[in-house]
Amino acid sequence: LATRATRAGLAVCHLLNDKPDISRGNLKTVCHLIDDNRSGKITILRQPAAGEYDGVLVDAPCSGSGTWRRSPHLKWSTTPALIAERAELQHTLLAKFAACVKPGGRLVYATCSLSIRENEQVVARFLTGHASFEPLPTVRAFGFTPRGDGLTILPARHDTDGFFVAAFRRR
Repeated sequence: LATRATRAGLAVCHLLNDKPDISRGNLKTVCHLIDDNRSGKITILRQPAAGEYDGVLVDAPCSGSGTWRRSPHLKWSTTPALIAERAELQHTLLAKFAACVKPGGRLVYATCSLSIRENEQVVARFLTGHASFEPLPTVRAFGFTPRGDGLTILPARHDTDGFFVAAFRRR
């Protein structure tokens, strides 16, 4: 996180919690970020406040299949079991942080995966269990056609990694 904060030009990065371990679904240590633009600080908090935020981004841990172009070694370490594990964790995180969104607020789900299981299927499962959220149409498609309730950006067209994004509004 410190490396990314430095790259983003933030002066200080505070970690209020020791290394969070979400790899095994240990949600007691899952954190969220608050970016305070006035001070240039990112603060990681232990407990997100329920129903308080206009917008929440869940940039979920994933298989990283969208990064294979620049990290080809991941092709051989990405297994069906890893994808299933990540999909379960992604759903859990999406459900947990959805509670932070106030009525009328937005929830954005993103991965750097190209797996339908980690993307469209996680979104469909989330919407089935969270009737207070509705999918939002893609604002900008970058030359791609949205599929289902999200957008997959493939690497070759714009010389980037591959990504998936879906947005929801809390009713």
